[in-house]
Amino acid sequence: MKQLALFLFFSILILSAKAQLKVYDINQLDSLQNIEQKQVMIFIYTDWCRYCESMKHTSFKNQKLIDFLNDNYYTVILNGEANQTINYGGKTFKFLLTGKNIGEHEFVKALTLGKPISYPNIYIFNTSNEVLFNYSGYISGNELLKKLEFITL
Repeated sequence: MKQLALFLFFSILILSAKAQLKVYDINQLDSLQNIEQKQVMIFIYTDWCRYCESMKHTSFKNQKLIDFLNDNYYTVILNGEANQTINYGGKTFKFLLTGKNIGEHEFVKALTLGKPISYPNIYIFNTSNEVLFNYSGYISGNELLKKLEFITL
């Protein structure tokens, strides 16, 4: 009887387990593309952005979206104001100080073509590092999934 109870407990636990979003470091993408070609979704946020935090805790908890991203994309969650060096697409991008303890990232500037960026921001790249899609602002998990299903090759 004890074994049956343990079996049922673990069976329910396994069946109810949800997949988590696989998130990659942006500096891994070039190597990953050499192994398996996938489109890339980059979610750019900042620590001070309330809509960014909301998306992390709602949109990116949508199980259908998680499954779709895990199957079809390399997903990157990137702090747009992080002081880090980014190597992507054969190029190197650095964080540039614009004041005391504040700045902007060359990668973000390159994506926006030098125009101001608003947060949150989502970019979809094809396997040739070309931008297929850009969305600025809050978007629900269901709406993002619809857009991704439409543009996924």
